[in-house]
Amino acid sequence: MQWPKRTSWGAGAAGVMCALAALAGCAAPGGLRVEGTAPDPLAEPRSAYVLDYASHPWRRPERLALSDVDVALRLRWSSWGASRATASGFFTTPVCTPRCTDLRNTTFAVRVVLDGQVRRQRATYYRYATVLFRTPNPSKAAQFSHVALPVPAP
Repeated sequence: MQWPKRTSWGAGAAGVMCALAALAGCAAPGGLRVEGTAPDPLAEPRSAYVLDYASHPWRRPERLALSDVDVALRLRWSSWGASRATASGFFTTPVCTPRCTDLRNTTFAVRVVLDGQVRRQRATYYRYATVLFRTPNPSKAAQFSHVALPVPAP
């Protein structure tokens, strides 16, 4: 007695039929309805960062170096991630003594504002920093207005 030959398409067809039956149970009675476009995963950046003087990335940093000697300290961020980020804290910078024989670090109460966001891959980076001194300091105010920060290359 000879056994009948098996055809591979018969098992495959049965599998396809089972899959179609399973999918048919998922549809709504009126059919599947899609509205609008799918969200673009790159449309909304995941995080906002600021790069310090040494190009280290930070999110809501407590300390931000704007140069090798000028540093914002004890920062408390009231806003972050929007077009502008704002923090209150202190700023230490070398100040010339009366005869300018040496420099001494002096600390000022400040507000730091970051702006000019640029997008790189799936994140944004603040491009500019402005240090607003709570007590008038014209020489330092001009020096730390709209300071260009490093950002990653596109």
